[in-house]
Amino acid sequence: MDIRAITLGIASNGTVTLIDSTNAPKVQQDTVRDSTTLGNTYASCEVWDRSLGLICKRVFGDPSVKGANITIKPKDEEIFYKGSAPTYSLEGIGLFANDSVASVTKGTAVFTVKDNSNNTVTVNTASPGTYKITVSGISLADGKQYDLTVATGTLTIKKVPLKVTAADKTIKEFGSAPEYTATITGFVSGETSSNLSGSLAYDIKDGEGNTVANVSTAAPGVYSIVPKGLTSNNYDIEFVPGKLTIEALPDITITAADKTMTAGGSEPEYTATATGDFADGEDISDLTGTLSYTITDGNGETVADVTAAEAGTYSIVPSGLSSDDYDVHFVAGTLTIEAGS
Repeated sequence: MDIRAITLGIASNGTVTLIDSTNAPKVQQDTVRDSTTLGNTYASCEVWDRSLGLICKRVFGDPSVKGANITIKPKDEEIFYKGSAPTYSLEGIGLFANDSVASVTKGTAVFTVKDNSNNTVTVNTASPGTYKITVSGISLADGKQYDLTVATGTLTIKKVPLKVTAADKTIKEFGSAPEYTATITGFVSGETSSNLSGSLAYDIKDGEGNTVANVSTAAPGVYSIVPKGLTSNNYDIEFVPGKLTIEALPDITITAADKTMTAGGSEPEYTATATGDFADGEDISDLTGTLSYTITDGNGETVADVTAAEAGTYSIVPSGLSSDDYDVHFVAGTLTIEAGS
């Protein structure tokens, strides 16, 4: 009979007695080292308490009767993709306090890493994932009364952290979108962006996280440049936003001068003044284009021939000037056509 299947109890005189496993009392924490006889049928044994019950560690007489179940396995390990293989080691589960992996085993441990199909894996070229660490070459040491199970450990190959950081950019109000760029850091073993999948792209977000479709019409302020589009099985990609600053342009106002003429008379020479935050030494001549004027009536309709217009008041609407450096505004003047004599 396998003594492991028997529940043992300690009598007050220290002898070991067989009891019904369904009615087993709690086992005291003291270690019982007396060699005792289990009736007239069973071998005598030295009994150890391992807090979970009494376990027959060493059996005298019947060599077929074993002791406690123990498991020896490689310790679980973690490395990053393309990393070097770790230094593998063994751990024991279920050993008594005065035993160790070295004391209960013999032989030289040989470690092998295998995939789920049981193929041997070269660790420093393997893709991220979980693999089995197997061990061979060891067995139970002579004289040790354990039931030994050799199990596998787990090697986890993790993705390498990779950071994609968008560069900060600045444009002027109404300007075209800049050429967005990013730096990528964290590649290993000489790999580059060519080892990633997808295409790098960017979203422009306002302070509330809304996408800005056209930065050339966006209000001055600071926006987020959010990189996206790259993926990898080997890298854990973090996208870090940059800042897009849209600078407000200085305001320049072009105001048409008021003019007066007589109905049927010659059209006056239109003029305008430019005011605003010109840079030092600059004036209206530094604006692009040609200043022109349109005459409109009270309904906003263009007056094609001012010399034929009836007496009344009309608007002199300036236009035609622009600038990459200024926000140009136009203010209409008044054309007064007086009745002829």
